[in-house]
Parts: sequence; structure tokens; C-alpha cells
Amino acid sequence: MSFFGNKEAARERRSRGKRKRNGGGILSLWIEVFAFLVLAFLLYVLASIFSLRTGAWGEQIRFSLLRNWGGAVIIPVLFGGYLCVSYLLKTGAKGIIRQFLGTALLFFCSALLFGLFRMAAVFQGVAVLSPGYLGDGLAIFFTRNIGSLGTLLLGAAFLVLSASLYGFFQPAAVIRKVSLLVKTISSEKWKRMPFPEDEAPQPSPVPAEEDSVPQVLPDGNHPPRQWSFSSQAEQEEPAAEQEPGGNTIPGSGAAEEAVPLVQEETEDLAGDDDDFFLRKRGRETEASFPEPVAENLPGPSAGGEERPAYEEEAEAVDEGEEEKDPHALPEIEFNELEGTEKKVRGAAFPPPLDLFGPKQLLDSQESNETVREQAASIIATLGDFGVSAEMADVVIGPTVIQFQMQLAPGIKVSKVAGLSNDLAVALTVPSLRIEAPIPGKPYVGVEIPNPKRRGISIRTVLESQIFQDNEYDLPLPMGVRVDSRPLVVGLEDLPHLLVAGTTGSGKSVFVTSCITGLCSYRSPEELRLILIDPKRVEMSMYENLPHVLAKPVVSPKKAVQALAWAVREMEHRYEIFARARVRNLKSYNQCVLPKAQLPYIVIVVDELADLMFTAQKEVEDYICRLAQMARATGIHLILATQRPSVNVITGLIKANVPARVAFTLPSQTDSRTIIDISGAERLLGKGDMLFVSSRYPRPLRVQSPFIDDGKSIEIINYLRNVFGDPEYVDIEDQGGESPSGGDTSYADDPLLEEAVDIVLDTGIASASRLQRQLRVGFTRAARLIDTMEQIGIVGPPEGSKPREILVDDDRAREMLRSASGLGD
Repeated sequence: MSFFGNKEAARERRSRGKRKRNGGGILSLWIEVFAFLVLAFLLYVLASIFSLRTGAWGEQIRFSLLRNWGGAVIIPVLFGGYLCVSYLLKTGAKGIIRQFLGTALLFFCSALLFGLFRMAAVFQGVAVLSPGYLGDGLAIFFTRNIGSLGTLLLGAAFLVLSASLYGFFQPAAVIRKVSLLVKTISSEKWKRMPFPEDEAPQPSPVPAEEDSVPQVLPDGNHPPRQWSFSSQAEQEEPAAEQEPGGNTIPGSGAAEEAVPLVQEETEDLAGDDDDFFLRKRGRETEASFPEPVAENLPGPSAGGEERPAYEEEAEAVDEGEEEKDPHALPEIEFNELEGTEKKVRGAAFPPPLDLFGPKQLLDSQESNETVREQAASIIATLGDFGVSAEMADVVIGPTVIQFQMQLAPGIKVSKVAGLSNDLAVALTVPSLRIEAPIPGKPYVGVEIPNPKRRGISIRTVLESQIFQDNEYDLPLPMGVRVDSRPLVVGLEDLPHLLVAGTTGSGKSVFVTSCITGLCSYRSPEELRLILIDPKRVEMSMYENLPHVLAKPVVSPKKAVQALAWAVREMEHRYEIFARARVRNLKSYNQCVLPKAQLPYIVIVVDELADLMFTAQKEVEDYICRLAQMARATGIHLILATQRPSVNVITGLIKANVPARVAFTLPSQTDSRTIIDISGAERLLGKGDMLFVSSRYPRPLRVQSPFIDDGKSIEIINYLRNVFGDPEYVDIEDQGGESPSGGDTSYADDPLLEEAVDIVLDTGIASASRLQRQLRVGFTRAARLIDTMEQIGIVGPPEGSKPREILVDDDRAREMLRSASGLGD
């Protein structure tokens, strides 16, 4: 009876265990499904925080989380995702309690830090760094009770404790290293105390290592006790003192391990408080170690940032050593990588804004009573002529005051435009301009001179948010509009600019401001200038500007040669773009190595009329070719003239230069010649101008910025100190016409043999290297490389890879002589 009863009980237990296991498997499956859903929800929350198209619910989640908990909520969200992934992958999360505590501390530390950011008014525009109610509360509570310094220390303590809980470092190991560091400092200072010459050296704790010291030290001059300390420290921490690199001093026994120990401790102790220790270390190293030992010491690559400081201190004490610049090697390596010779001498680029003059306030000084009387006078005058209008708004700018009126229904705009002289008489102003209608508004504008007119410094435009946040490659600081908003346009979008204005209207100052803005925004490796100044006085101060390709051209004959060089450079760049399968300069610079990148070239002509009178056909042909085709190659024109007649600004030039600036002009005919509309004859001078482009088809009134000659010279000297003297390119002795082609057209170049020697000696066939070493332009250097390819010395280009050198020195000489004979 009991036997059968036991079998039935065992069968019942097995069935209950089977049902329990089946139930457990279903529960595990549901837990995995729940973990997957939680992970998906956390990913959705994370995407909602960054506003990645998560819909209305995502916006609500983002608003609630950032408002209450701040950007620190990302930390627990990521931690929850980590737990879900660990459970789904069955990897497990070791030390879950420690990780949870570390996450909580990191969360509160981040919230506190974001709250301090808001109190300091930094990162205000970054929504992810918002502190929320939690961060604001923590920051206010702790700063009120323990102060700013205490709050920072508390946050640092939370951060260190969180890192310790995550296991990034062990506190015991840190304390042990600190104690060893303190012991090392005290022992090293004790060792360097002066001893009499006849004092017997102290015995070493390890006799075996003491016997090995005389085998390493030369002439037995070094006291053995220094090596005894190294050996003793090595016994105390054997695992921490060995270097994996194996940089040891040749010798026997422990002496080979002692020197890396002393050097490693010296590098760890290098700081502001140990200058004497470093200098002493340098003298003892030179006096005690033989030359092979010094060669085996780690160099700058192995010693990190402390090795150059150690070398500099040692060389300052020992005058017998050869002087070296610790920064020379990194600069050489950087220049070889970038293919430039950028000489930054500790100054900042772009230049500081204080260099452009004091800050200027644009607040209006015109009284409201005067403006109200003028507005009433305008409405009354229009009413006298049967024009009913209401004053909608008044805009007070730095140069003019614009009265914006809304006409009654049925009143023609042209009727108001014909009353300009009558309004000028009523307002007793010397000049008046009517803008009918104002672009984007249903108003008619009447612009009168501002009685308290003030100029606009170039700093006002450069420090504006529009200029600071612009994405143009060549931004031009055009000036300030009627409503005091800065205007910045990209020269690459224009892509050329035509400027006209009488003497004293501000034309030359505007060109100077454009040059200053470009040079303060782009380095000489990114922008080069060709300045043509037939008047000989406007651009002479730019002779030492690092961005210029040559000295300012003053002769009309040389100006024609410079334009011809630009045309040849344009054609050569198109050949390069065709081989690289790109369409413009920006795409080409993105797909080649930095040393092969090409700069933008801006050609500035201060007086076009003089060139047109001297050689009209050649100048017009070159300008038209550049205006038609040079945009994609990064070559742009800024043409200025005093007399915008049809003989100077021909139909071809006007058709290819859509962007134009008109300063004060003597007649409506001249105004129509330059901007195809009248109005420039009514400008006030001193920088008052009208700007027209494809983006602004209607004339836009702008007050151009000014810059003093003294400030211009200061900026040029500053840029010269940053980048060095300008590197001129020979743009005059390369022929006046474009080459017609041919396989041996440039085989008789006098620099070809020297260029071949450079390529064979260096093993690098690069146009940028020839440009630097031969001091020639990039066009001529590229032609030398192409000539070598035609002769057969170097191979064809292979994208960003350097060209292959196909022959040896002797064969290259023979091929060069043969090509020179054919060229003759």
C-alpha cells in the first residue's frame, strides 16, 4: 500500500514540477516581450528629446521631461536601455546596485551642472542642456547654502564617486599612487642635498644592485646612493615601475631598470612647482649618462607633452647644447601634411574685433517730436496735391529717415513718385528719394536725410550676428540698411561686383572694407588677391598683406598681363576639374588632400576707366572671359570706376556682372548705366549707396562701412605677424596670351631642370611643393608637372594619390635633354 502510494506521490510531484516549468517559460517569454517594449519606448523617448520627427506625443514627452527633469534625463533613459539590452542578450548586468547608484549620482550631478550653466548664462540656446525644475532647484539650493565654490566641489565629488561606482578607477589605487608620489618627491629632494667631497656614500639596501652600479656609470663620478634609491623604489612597487616599451639604459642587472624608473617619475612630477627639480634633473642626466643612454631616452612621441618642456629647461641651463625650438618639429609635420606654409606666431585668427576700432552704438539720437512734425508735413503736402495717405511707420536709420505711408484706395504710386521735388521743398531738405513701393510691404517710402547722420564702422558689421553666423565662403560686409540691419552677401554667389561712384562718394573706402572683411575671414591658404591700382595711391598699403599674389599692379600694361594670368589660371583649373570629375572649386577642395587644395582668387580693380582707355579690347576680352567662366574656378572680380559711361561699362561687362553698387552719381543717365534705374543721383555721399543683385533686383539702400587708414595698417601688420610676409607669384613673366597647346610647349622653361631635380631628390611630384620651393605661382608649378608627364618622367595623376616617378636620375636627364632639343 505504501509502495504504490509513494509512486503516486512521486508522479504527482513530477507533474507539478513540469507544470511549474511550463509556467516559468511562459513568464520568461512575457518578461522578454515587456523588456523589448520598454526598450522601444525608451528609444522613442530618446528620439523625442532630440525632436527627430516623433509627432505630437513625442513633443509632449520632450516638453514634459525637459521642463521637469532637464537634459540630465538622458542618463537614466540610456541606463534603462542598457538594462533592457542586457536582459534580452542574456549577458547580465554585474554589480547592478553599484551601477544604479552611479547612474543616480551622475544624473543629479548633471542636473546640478546644467543648473549652474543657466545661472552663468551659458548654453542658453541648447535645449538638451536645459536644467529643468530639478536642475534649477538644486543649483539655487546649494549655491545659497554652500556657495558657488562649494557647489562645484560637491559636483566634482559626485562625479568622482559615480566614476568609482562604475569601476573606472579604484580609490585605493589612487591613494597608493599619491602616497608613492609624495614619498618620491621627498626622497628625491633628500638625495639632491649637497654632500662634502670626502663624505662616504651611504650603503645601498640591496648590495647586489650596488655592485652593478659602477659598470654603468662612467669614471665612477656619480654617487651610488642615487641608484640605491631607484632600486629601493623598484622593490616597493615592482609592477608599477616597469615600462612596457622597454626603454632602458644598457648595462647589467638592476642598473638597466633603474634609469627608466627615475625618468618615469621625473615626467610624472613635471609641473609648475618642480621647475628646480626639472633643471636639476637635466644637469644630472647630462653629467651622469653616456651618449648612448641619451639616445635611448624617449623622444617627443613617447614622452608626450612633458618631454619638450624638459628639453627646453635643460637647454636653458646648459648653454653648450644646440638651441632647438620645441615647436619646430610639429609645425614641419603639419605643413608637410597640409601642404602649406602657414606661419602662425602665437596670434589669433580671425583677428580680434578690438583691432577694428571701438564698439559703436546704433541707437537713434533723433527726437520723436521732430520726426512727428516731418511726418505731418509729408501727409499735409500730399493732401495739398490731392493724394490721401496715412503714416504707417517711421524707420530712423544711420543715414536717412524713411517714412512709410499707406495710400488710399485708387491712388497711383506713380503720382507720389512725381511729387519728390515738392516734398523736398515742404520738408526743406536738400535731397529726397521716394521708394515706391517698399519691397514686401504695401507702403510707399519717403527717405529724407537724417540731420544727425553717423557713419558705420566696419566693426559694427563684423561683430553682428549675421556676419558671425554666415555660411558664405567669401562674405562681404556691405554695410547697414535703412532699418539698421547689417547686410552681408557672399561674393561667390554674386559672383562678381561692379562699383561706381564719383570722387568722395565712398567708393574706395567700400572697396577697402571689402578687402579687409575678406582677409579677416579667410587665411592666405584659402584666399589670394590681385590688386590693380592705376591711381598708385589707393592700394599701396596692401603691399605687405599676406593674401596678395603680387605687389599692387599700377601699370596698365602689367594690369593686362595680370588679367591674362588670371585667364590662364582659370583654364588650367578647368583642366584639373575635368580630370578630377568635379564641377567647381568647393567640390574639388573637398575631394583632394589639403596640400593640393586651391585658394579663391579675388581680382580688385580700383579704376576700370583708366584700363579701358589704355587697352580697351584686351581688358574687355579678359574681363568678359573671367566674368563668364571664372565663377566655378573660384576667381571673382571687384571692378570699381568713377565714370560709369557706356565706353567703360560696356554691354558685355554689364551682362556678365549682375551685382552692382552705385554711390553718388552726377546724373540719371549714369545711374541707369550702372543699376538700370534712376536714384543714385539723389544719394547723400559718404558711403550712401544702392545695391542691386540677382537676389535684390530692386535697389537696396545701404550705408557702407568705413575704416581708417591707420586701422587698415594695423590690421595688415597683425596679419603679417600671424602669417608672415607675402609670397609673391610671378604673374607678369609668364606670357601675355593663353598657350595654344602642344606636347613640348613648356619644355624650354628655365625652371624645368631645377623642378626635375626637386622631384627626383624628394620623390614627390607635387605642384604645391614646386610652388613653395621655386617661389612661383601654382599655374606655372602645375605646368612644370604636366611637362614632366608629357616627357615621361612622372606618371598621370591618380586622384588624391601622388604621381608616380617612372624613371631614374640618368634616364630623366636624357629625356630632359631630348625634350629641350625638341623645344628649341
